[in-house]
Amino acid sequence: MIRFSDRSHILLDDVKTIADGYKVVRSRIARTGVQGYMGREFAGEAAKHGFGDNDMVVVYRSPEEVFAKSSVNGWAGVPVTKDHPPVTVTPDNVKEYQVGDVRDKAHVDLEGGWIGLEYIVRDADAIRSFEVGDYKEVSGGYLADIDWTPGITPDGVKYDAKQVGIVPNHLALVPRGRAFSDSAENWGATPINLTDRK
Repeated sequence: MIRFSDRSHILLDDVKTIADGYKVVRSRIARTGVQGYMGREFAGEAAKHGFGDNDMVVVYRSPEEVFAKSSVNGWAGVPVTKDHPPVTVTPDNVKEYQVGDVRDKAHVDLEGGWIGLEYIVRDADAIRSFEVGDYKEVSGGYLADIDWTPGITPDGVKYDAKQVGIVPNHLALVPRGRAFSDSAENWGATPINLTDRK
């Protein structure tokens, strides 16, 4: 499996303060459709399928995968982190990285093609970071496999590969998500970051 991340803006209108000053936040974190990656981001896998390091690889996230029960339900209880940790979050390192937790399974917007989460941020430094605007976005960190069979989406967009088997791992507060930029914020040794096409 390969590490991925989605990103979305935190709308401060969707932030509520609860007991002891903790913050409850609601935001969209992932969507269906196609996203672009550079070939070099696939740690050698893209080259096996004819892509150079600087070639764009278009990856399709189908509703069947994004809204699969294992994916939607898998977000419940995952740790919230500040930035993406350099490794997968596990019981052995969660104390080092966790600043909060996701409250429940993802909320599904079938018509809009989005999933959203409600989560609690408990760490004072993390709370300050998004309140002052330094951390304006949230990014879902997860594992997934790549099916390198090219195809065409139902709305007629060609893609080079398809993301399958999404396994949520953590939700990161980040300064900014990647938007077709070479300066991606990497999660772990395999620097793949999902990009939202607006």
